[in-house]
This record gives sequence, structure tokens and C-alpha cells, in this order.
Amino acid sequence: MKSKWNYPNEVKKMKFTKSDQQKVLNQLNASSSKKRHRKFLLSGLTIATVLLLLVAGSFFIPNIDNVVAKIPYINKFIKEEEIQREDEKQVHNFVGNLLEENGLKVGYWSFSREEREMIVEIIDLNEVDNDILEEIEQQLKDEQLNGYEVMLVPYEPPEDMLTERSEGEIEQDILTSNELISVLTERIESEGYELMFPIQVGIDQKDVIDITVIVPKSEYRLEKLKEIMKEEASNYGNEFKFDVRQVQKKAREQEKRWEKTDAISNIGIALEASDQFPVTGFAYSFHPYPVQIIIKTSLDPNDSEALQIANEIRSEIDSYIESSEETATIRDDQYKVIVRDENGEAID
Repeated sequence: MKSKWNYPNEVKKMKFTKSDQQKVLNQLNASSSKKRHRKFLLSGLTIATVLLLLVAGSFFIPNIDNVVAKIPYINKFIKEEEIQREDEKQVHNFVGNLLEENGLKVGYWSFSREEREMIVEIIDLNEVDNDILEEIEQQLKDEQLNGYEVMLVPYEPPEDMLTERSEGEIEQDILTSNELISVLTERIESEGYELMFPIQVGIDQKDVIDITVIVPKSEYRLEKLKEIMKEEASNYGNEFKFDVRQVQKKAREQEKRWEKTDAISNIGIALEASDQFPVTGFAYSFHPYPVQIIIKTSLDPNDSEALQIANEIRSEIDSYIESSEETATIRDDQYKVIVRDENGEAID
């Protein structure tokens, strides 16, 4: 089977399901109460003085809405996502343990945050004893489960896709691909080449071996590299496709730094889930350097507020990168945010 590969010179697209947002920062409203160890009798003059000081001091106490408003939206969204995922994890664990204890086998799970429901497809559900099934369903109703309703339905396996290769042949292709990747990696690196990405090997239904190797822009020994690839691959087949690509080393290094932070996915998920911004799509590209973050919107280019909204989106991304703990390692990196209107044109 031919492996899927996103080549580094392609703009990568991400699409996410819009999810409900819950209040995350309501803990800002909470304040700890302190015990009073003494009681003071205040004269009328003293009370008036205290009240005056409180009124004067109130001008320096920020309104809670203003405090929340200053928190970058993307940072806030990430906190909300963490809570959502923790809720789902708790529900998943409880339901999974309950079903396992009663001998039920799960074929597929699905969550719907908007509907606050969880659908569990059970293998051979019709063969489950009715008394056991009723008891399980009652336990699921009795538990609060973070507001989720759990429904048990029969498992419906996907229709088998027709293929010209047997399961055994596919497994052999995978073994061959992995072995060839290992052999090629060792040989190429021993020849002094630097690999920018892991080697990719795929075998199609006609037994053609497809190999992709990516090296730095500065590498000039490309013909020799192809000879090495052919020499090693000839031990595994007779037909080949070689794809040798080159990328900027500093672009790849930036890509590695950003991958560790999850910054790209966080930005994309948050903006596409936002009701505040008219974001319709998200894409990015690390090659060439520097990284481009592309935000697609439904903004009308003739709208007088289009540029202002585009700048607000850029500001949100900047604020997230500058303030999040996870992005500390990439704050000095160059990056470019491109906001596009409904026609795909950049809004500058």
C-alpha cells in the first residue's frame, strides 16, 4: 500500500468541528474569605473615613469583565479544550469500565459536544441479556457523567473496500517498506547525507516501490544519492519511483520547534471554533522559511471593517504566541500571518 505523505512544499490545511465553549475563567470570581479575629467598634467619623477610602480605592479595582477581555482568546480556548477533554475522558473511562465489567465489547465510540451525548456501538448488542442491558442503562442514567447522555446502539462495521491485494500481501508490503526504510536510512546517513524528514517508502498494487528522500538545500550530491537509493531498493523489487527533494534547513528546524508546542493546531482549532471571528478555513506552510499561517475568512473585501477584523485576528495570534507558556521556545521566531477575504485575496 502506498503511504500517504504531506510533502514539505505543500500548504497544509486543517479543518475542525466547531464545539461549544464553556465558562473556564469563572474561578476568577472566587475569592477566599478570611476569618476575623477581632471586632472593632467604629465611631461615625471612622465609618465615614473607611467608606471614603473604599470608594476611592474602587477606582483601582479592575472590573472582572475587563480582566477576562484582556486574556487572549486562543489561550482561553485552549483552557476550555483541556476541561472539555478531561470531561470526555472521565465519561469514557466510566462507561468503558462499566461495559467491560459486564462483558460488552465496544466497536466504536463517538462524542457530540453540542448535543452533550455519547454514542457507543456495541458488538453483538442483540445477543446481550436484556436484564444486564437494562441494569447497565439504569447505571448510566443514575450517573451524572458531566452532563453527557450515553446511548448504546448496535455496531455496524464499515463495508469492506474491494482490493486486489490480500491481507497477507498488504502485511508483507508493510514489512518490506519498514525494512527498506531502515536500510536506506542507515546507508544514506553513513554516506554523510543529512535527512530533513524520515524516509518515506510506499508499495502500490503493481509492486512499484515509491521512495521519497528529503535533504537540505545545500546538498549537491543528488545524483549519487539516487544511485544509492536504486542500489538498496533493487534488493526489494524491480520497479521504482524516486523523489528527491530539498528544503531549507532553517525552515525544517523551525518546523520541529513549532511541532513541539502544538501552536499551529491550537491556533487553527481556536479560530475555526470562534463565533467572534468569521474564520472559514485554516492552512499553514513551513516551507519556504518563515512559517506562513493562512487564515481564510468570509470577510467582504468592500466592507470598511474588513481590515480591522483581519488585524484583530493577527493580534490574537500574536498575543497567544507572546503569552502562552507552551510557546516560549518560538517567541523569537519569524512568522507571517496572512488573512484572506471571501475571494481568497490577502487583506493588508
